[in-house]
Amino acid sequence: MNTTSKRTQSNFIIWRVIFDSVSFLSEEINKKRIDFLSSANGNTKRQPRSNECLNAISHYLPLAIGSLYIKKYFNEDAKNNVTEMVNAIINQFKKTLETVDWMDEVTRKHALKKADSMVTDIAYNDGLLDEKKIETIYENFEFDINDSYLQTILNLGSYMNEINREKFRTHFNKSDWVLYLNPTAVNAFNLFHYNIIQFPAAILQGSFFNNDRPRYINYGAVGFLIGHEITHGFDTIGKRFYEDGNLLKWWEASTDDKFWDKALCFYEQYQNYVVNEVGMNVNGLKTITENIADNGGLKTTYLAYKSWAESQNVSEPRLPGLDHYTPTQMFWISASHTWCTAQRPEVLKIQIISDNHSPAEFRVIGAFSNIKEFSDDFKCPVGSPMNPRSKCSMW
Repeated sequence: MNTTSKRTQSNFIIWRVIFDSVSFLSEEINKKRIDFLSSANGNTKRQPRSNECLNAISHYLPLAIGSLYIKKYFNEDAKNNVTEMVNAIINQFKKTLETVDWMDEVTRKHALKKADSMVTDIAYNDGLLDEKKIETIYENFEFDINDSYLQTILNLGSYMNEINREKFRTHFNKSDWVLYLNPTAVNAFNLFHYNIIQFPAAILQGSFFNNDRPRYINYGAVGFLIGHEITHGFDTIGKRFYEDGNLLKWWEASTDDKFWDKALCFYEQYQNYVVNEVGMNVNGLKTITENIADNGGLKTTYLAYKSWAESQNVSEPRLPGLDHYTPTQMFWISASHTWCTAQRPEVLKIQIISDNHSPAEFRVIGAFSNIKEFSDDFKCPVGSPMNPRSKCSMW
C-alpha cells in the first residue's frame, strides 16, 4: 500500500467494481469479459444463461433458494446418517488426541476441550423450513420491475449488507439459523472463529454420499471431507483459536515446537511434488495447512470406519464387479475417486500460484503415501512410491 501509487490503487478498485458488474450487463460487454477470462484461464465459452441466473440467485438469495432446495430434493435420512458419521469421526479424533506422544498433558486437555466444544452444522438448519422466517429476512426488500438487472443486484447486495451491519455489537448466537451457509453449496467448511464445522446439504449427494451405498464408500468419500474439516481445527491456523473461537495461545511452548517440526515434514514433502502438465512445483508452504488437514482427516476417518466395521456382527457386502477389493481397499478407492479432476493448464498454474490446496493429484498421492494403513491394505512394498520409508505424520 505504501509503495503503490494512489492512482494505481484507485484504478484497481474501480476495475474490481467494473469486473464484478460485467456479468449483469449486455452481451457486447460480456464478450470482453470472456476474452479476458480466456487469456487468464483458457475458458473460451460463456456459461449457459440458466447457469448464470442460478448462480446469481444462489449468491444473492441463498436462504430463499436453499429453503426451496431442501424441501424438494433433500432426503432427511441423509442428515441423520451423516450426523452419526460426523460424531464417529470426532470421537476417533479425540482418541488420537488422547494418545499422540508429542503433546503435553496441559495442551492435550485444552485440545480435547476444543474437540468437545466443536459445533456441527449438517445439511441445513430447521429455520429454512419455516416460510415465515424466510419472508422476514426479505420483508423490507422490494423488486422493482423497472430496474435494470444490474441495479437489482446492486440494490439486493446493499440490502443484505445493511442487515449484516445491524448485527454489529449484538450478542453472537452460534445456533442462529441464518448463520448456516447456503445448503446448495457443494463444499464443506471450518469456521475457525466460531469453532463450527459445516457440511451443506448439496454435498451430501452425488459421488460424496448416498444412503444406499456401503459405509466404506461413504466414509471414504464424504467422510474424508468430514475428517478434513475436523482436523482444520488443529492445524497451523485452527490451533490459534480456542474452544469458543477466540484467538488464544493455548499450546505449551514445547508442544508447539514439536507441532512445527512435524509441519516441516509436510512442507518438504509437498514442495518436491512436480505438476508435470505445467512444469511447476507445488507450493509446500502455501498448502501446508490444507495438507495437514488432508493427512490427519483421512487417517482419522479410516480409523473411524474400521472401528465401526469391527463393531458390526456382519461384514458389508462387496460391490458387484469389484468384489475382488476388500471393504477397506474400497474405502481408499472411494476417497481417491472424489478427487478425480480435469483442469486446463492455465487453471493449474493459477491454482499452484494462488490456491491453498494442493492440486487434486497430490491430495491423493501425498496423504495416502503417508498412512501406513493404506500400504498395509494394498500390500505396497516398503520403499515403493506409495509406501516410502520416511512418512510425514501429525495426527
